[in-house]
Amino acid sequence: DATVELSPVAGRNVLGIRDGIIRDQTALRTLQEYIKTQCPN
Repeated sequence: DATVELSPVAGRNVLGIRDGIIRDQTALRTLQEYIKTQCPN
């Protein structure tokens, strides 16, 4: 397998983007649960 090395700045950017995605997913799940409890079908 080939490995790719990122510069320290690029590595931090990737981790920052990943953290943002995780936070967004958590917020979406929380919002979906809230909607389910407030708007029963």
